[in-house]
Amino acid sequence: MVSDIPGAPTEAPATLPAGLLPRADGLYIEAGGPAAVLLAAVNHVYGSGAYLVDLDYAVLNKALYNVGPALRPLPGGVPLVRLAAAVRPFEAQRRALYRGVKLHREHVEYFFEPVYLDALELPDGTLIPERLATLDVDEFVAELWGKGVRFGVDVAAVRAAIAGGKSDRITVARQLDPAPGTDAMVVG
Repeated sequence: MVSDIPGAPTEAPATLPAGLLPRADGLYIEAGGPAAVLLAAVNHVYGSGAYLVDLDYAVLNKALYNVGPALRPLPGGVPLVRLAAAVRPFEAQRRALYRGVKLHREHVEYFFEPVYLDALELPDGTLIPERLATLDVDEFVAELWGKGVRFGVDVAAVRAAIAGGKSDRITVARQLDPAPGTDAMVVG
């Protein structure tokens, strides 16, 4: 998403954390790479006041938690998978559009409603009045990450709620129930 603020920075941060590999068509991760490296990279991006643009949330879930469809590396045996298009600053005026979430035991709810960007005075004295804004799914994921919701975001439901433009409380994330495991044992 392009910034709603005229003259605001839209460039990615100068350096990317280890684990995010820039290519001409986006940011990639190593297929089968250590989840801890990717987790640190995502924490760095979101913790530094930025977000991942055009994030493939299914790839993130598979790489971090081994949940979801198999990763499909690039053709030709290159073990890279596209995670996002870019990293972009999450401007304070945009971040202020997002409200708190309601945490339940097994899910997270968010109340979607019309949001407005505050009036703004540009350095040249031009006044931009308060205006209707639209939430962005990639910013939303970053905002949830900052609130401790790091898995289970229903990106399709979030996208639909944003596009619907109605005031509505919806479930935006669900927990993954634990699967039965096996006891540790010595294997000879």
